[in-house]
Amino acid sequence: MQADPDCDAVVACLAPPLSGGAAALARVVGSVPGKPTVACAMDSRFLPARDGTAPVPALPLPEDAVRALAAVVRYAAWRRRDPGPAVARSWDRVPGTDADALVGPGVTGVATAHARRLVEDVLERHPFGRDLAPDEVAYLLQCYGLRWRPDAPGGPPSAGVACRVTTTEDPLFGPLVSFAVAGEAADLLGDVAYRIAPLREGDVADLVGEVRAAPLLSGYGGREPVDTAALRATVGRASLLAEDLPQVARLVLDRVVAHPGGCDVVGAHASVAPAPDRADTGRRALRTASA
Repeated sequence: MQADPDCDAVVACLAPPLSGGAAALARVVGSVPGKPTVACAMDSRFLPARDGTAPVPALPLPEDAVRALAAVVRYAAWRRRDPGPAVARSWDRVPGTDADALVGPGVTGVATAHARRLVEDVLERHPFGRDLAPDEVAYLLQCYGLRWRPDAPGGPPSAGVACRVTTTEDPLFGPLVSFAVAGEAADLLGDVAYRIAPLREGDVADLVGEVRAAPLLSGYGGREPVDTAALRATVGRASLLAEDLPQVARLVLDRVVAHPGGCDVVGAHASVAPAPDRADTGRRALRTASA
């Protein structure tokens, strides 16, 4: 099977009646270089090293070996796909707000500076951090092209779907973005998708489409599909905020109503804390399609 050109991968299993035989399995695993092979040795966690190489991990059950191979296939497909461009840092003006002059095509750098000044001013007065007031949350969102409408109806409009977007500053991975369709079922089943910023457009699309309740956004049950482009833009801008401002320890858009005519942020709250040191910039660098 190792030499068969029609065979793409091999699961090599060893189930001896007595212990031993791992050395023979190691020879099979390394017999043809370049062919993906997963080892399954029920009496050993590692196969013996060959020719000075590191020991080969061995899984205890065939089911585990197949799952490991499937995970590698999925990861390879993810690496090959085009992740698309970086999330755009240009958006339309938000009318009727104090931040109107700061938000618009070509002035996003100014908006980011004002958002950073807001959180730094809060931390100067409260060195250990605190929850932001509603007007501060609104201003912060406006600087990133997100309009908070707390006066909008609490429930989603006809054919609308309520979603939840959250960003947190993880001590290991840095800015973590999550997405879920709001509701008790999602909370009970843990139907939440996660990504680490910075994100590309393809990452945002995967994040929104990964949750099991995603069909609700595309017309499940005969309802009208929502404006997924507007929803993805909301998620993308929240990820930019998390990437730019590590002082924002947590941002929760707990009621993002996506509907056929757009996307409205109805509920939001945020907290700030001293910015942690981000020592993982290499791991979080935006990859390219060929990386």
